[in-house]
Amino acid sequence: MYYKHFENITLDDIIHPNIAVTAQIFYCIITPINTVLIAVFSYIILKKSPPAMNLYKHILIVKLLACYSHNIINFLWQPIPLYPLRAMYCIGFVCDGPVINVIMTVCFLSVVSFIVYIALFQLLFQCVNTSLIENELLKRMFLDKRSIYVSLLTSLFSSLGFDFAIFILSVHENMDAAFVADIPALGPFVDATPSFDGLHPDYDSNLMTAFLGIILLFIAGTMTGATILFIAFVRHMRKIKKTITPSTYEGFCMMFKSMVAQLVLFLFFLVIPNALSNGQLAFEGLWTSYITPLLFPFGHTNIISCNFNSQFELFSLELGLAVSVSSFHYRSHQLFPYLSTMLQVEEGLAYNDLKSVILEEADLKRKGVGQFLNSPKFDVPNSDGLKWWIRVYPAGNATASHDHISVYLYVNKPVKCNIRFLIDDSSIQESGSHEFTDPPIGWGWSQYASHENLRPLFRDGKLKITGIVEFDVATQCRFQQASQPSSSVPLIYQLFRHVTTDVELVVGSDRVPAHRGFLSLISPVFHAMFSHDIVESKLDKVEIVDFDFATVKSVIDYCYGHELQNPSVEATVNILRFGDKYIITAAIEELEKLPSLIPSTVNFCQIIRYAFDCNRDTLLAECCSFFKGHKDEIKDLSEFADLPPTLVVDLLKKAFDLKTDFNVLTHAHKHGIGFVVDHLEEPFIKSMTIDNFCSAVTFAWECSRDNLKQVCAAFFINNREKVTDSEDFINLPPETVCEVLKAAHALKRVGV
Repeated sequence: MYYKHFENITLDDIIHPNIAVTAQIFYCIITPINTVLIAVFSYIILKKSPPAMNLYKHILIVKLLACYSHNIINFLWQPIPLYPLRAMYCIGFVCDGPVINVIMTVCFLSVVSFIVYIALFQLLFQCVNTSLIENELLKRMFLDKRSIYVSLLTSLFSSLGFDFAIFILSVHENMDAAFVADIPALGPFVDATPSFDGLHPDYDSNLMTAFLGIILLFIAGTMTGATILFIAFVRHMRKIKKTITPSTYEGFCMMFKSMVAQLVLFLFFLVIPNALSNGQLAFEGLWTSYITPLLFPFGHTNIISCNFNSQFELFSLELGLAVSVSSFHYRSHQLFPYLSTMLQVEEGLAYNDLKSVILEEADLKRKGVGQFLNSPKFDVPNSDGLKWWIRVYPAGNATASHDHISVYLYVNKPVKCNIRFLIDDSSIQESGSHEFTDPPIGWGWSQYASHENLRPLFRDGKLKITGIVEFDVATQCRFQQASQPSSSVPLIYQLFRHVTTDVELVVGSDRVPAHRGFLSLISPVFHAMFSHDIVESKLDKVEIVDFDFATVKSVIDYCYGHELQNPSVEATVNILRFGDKYIITAAIEELEKLPSLIPSTVNFCQIIRYAFDCNRDTLLAECCSFFKGHKDEIKDLSEFADLPPTLVVDLLKKAFDLKTDFNVLTHAHKHGIGFVVDHLEEPFIKSMTIDNFCSAVTFAWECSRDNLKQVCAAFFINNREKVTDSEDFINLPPETVCEVLKAAHALKRVGV
C-alpha cells in the first residue's frame, strides 16, 4: 500500500488531457523538422568533411543517429507520465500493452544513456587528438573507425542488456491491481486504457530505487568528468600558447568555444530534464503531476532539435562552412577539423598545407633499417624559396626502431613550424612544434607507429600518411633578415609626388588619376593608346567600361606601389583580369603568388575560370592537380555546375590524362558530372557521323543512355552498309553489336 496516502485524490489530480494533447502536437511538429535536419547534417558530414576530419566524422554520424533514434522512439511511443506515480500511458502509434511499454522504455533509457556516453566519448577523442591525454588504452580505442564503432556499439548493447534485466525483474502481474488498490479513482482509467503500465514500489522498491540512483550517478559522473576534461583542456592551451603560432592558437580557441557550446547544451537539454524527471520520481510529490508531464516531452524531445542546432554550429566551425571562410586566404580548412574557421591572421605570417605520401605494405619488409621514402618537395609561397617534404623510414631510422616506421619533416631553410602526421581512417597521429635553425635536418618521430598496429590499416597493400604543416613564414623572414643587411627602397608613388597626373581613367561617374608615361611603361596597351594617332592619345580621359571602379583603382594603386588590403578572391581575380586585358605582366606575376590564389575547395571555381579564360598555364596546371585530389568535394559545388562545359572538359582531360571527348564523356558519366555529359552528348544526338558512330555506340550501351541508343539505332538503319563495312564496327564486342541490331530492329518495327 505504498500510495495509500493518495487514496482520496481524484483522477483529475493525476491525469491532465490538455497536457497530453500539447505533448502529442509537440511530438508531431518536432519529428518532421528533425527528419530534414538529420538528412542535411548527414550530407554535410559525409560529403563536405575535409580529409583531416578523418575519424571524427564517424563519431558525429553516430551521435546524430542516436539523437534521431531518441526522437523516433518518442514519436512512435509518445509516453505521458502520471506523476507522482511510477506509471504512464502512451498515445503514440506503438501502444499495444505492457510488453511494448517495457521494450520502448528500455530503448528510451538506453538511447539516453548512449547519447551521454557519446558526448563523453567525443570529448575524450578531442583530448587525445590534441595530445592532452597520452593514454595507450584510449589511443587503441581511437585506433581506427572499426575500434570506434566497436566501442560505441558495445556501450549501446551493454546499456540495452542492463536495462532489460532491470525491467524484466521489476515486472509483476499484480502491478495494475496494486495501483487501483492504493488509488481507487484510477480503476475506470486503467480499465479503459490498455496502454496503462507502471512499476509499483511494493513490488520493486529496492531494485527500482537502485536503478534510479545509478542513472542519476551516471549523469552526474559524466558531467563531472566532462567538466574536469574541459578545465584540463584550458590549462593545456595556456601551457602551449607560447610554443605555437598565433593562428594555431586561434584554432584551439575555436575548439574551446565549440566545447563550451556542447557542455552548455548538454547540461540544459539532457542533464537537467533527466535529473528532474528521476528526482521527482524519487521524491514523489503530488505537485509534480502538474509540471513534469509537459516537461518530459519538451525536455526529451527538444534535446534533438537543440542538439542539431549545436551540431550545425560545430559543423560550421569544424568544416569551414561559415560565410567568413570565403575570405580566408590559406588552406586552413584542410588543417584540422577545428581549425577550419580560425581567425584570419595577417597575410604572410603563417602558411598551412596538407600533403600525403603512400606507403606500400611490401616496403615494411623490402626496406632495411635506415632506408627511406621521400615525398616530392613542396613550395611555400612568399617565403623566398622555402621547401618542405616528408621522409618515411618503413623499417625505422635506427635499429631500436626496426619494428616501427619513422616519420620526419624536412625543410631547406630556417623556419618555425607546427607539424602533425596522421594515418587516414585511424587515430594514429602525432603532433608537435619545432624551430629549424640549421636545415636540411629532419624532425619527427623515430617510433611513429608499430608494424603490428599498421598492418590492419593497409587497403590493397597501401597506406596513406598525411602531413599537415603550419609554417611561421615571419620567422623564416626574420632568419633571412638577420643574415642580410637591411635596405629601404622608395615606392613608385613616392617618386612621382612632384609630377602632376595628366590622365584619368573614367569608370562611370568615378575617376582614377594617373600619369600617361607611367601607364605606358607598365602596359603595352596603354603605350599604344598614348603613342599612336588615335583618339585616346589626344584626350586626358580614358573610359573603362568592362571593370568596376574598385577594380580599376586597386590595379592602379598596386602598380604605384600601394599594398592591397587583404582583397577577397573575387577582387583579386578581377584585378588579374584587368591586368591580363592591358598586359600588365609584372603585376600579374606578383599577384598570382598571393596565398589566396592557392587552389582550394572554397576558391577553386573562381581561380580556374580566370586561369582558363586568360590562358594562365601554370595556374591552370595547379588547378588541375588540385582537382584530381579533391574531385568529389568540388563536383558537388553549385559554382562548379556554373562553369563553362568546355572549361570542365579541358580540366578533366588534363587532370586525368583523358585523350578524347569520349574518354571525358565516360568519365563524367561515371562520376556524376551531368552537365558535361549533356554537353558532349548533344552533338552526337543532333548530328551523328560514320566517324563517331562506334564511339557513340560504346558509350550509349556501357552507360545505358537510352536517347543516344535510339539515335544510334536510327543511324544504323539509314547507313547500314557503311556501318557494317566499318572496321571499327566489326571490332565492337559481339554483345554490343547484337544490342545495336536489336535496337535497330525494334525501332524499324515501330516506324512500320
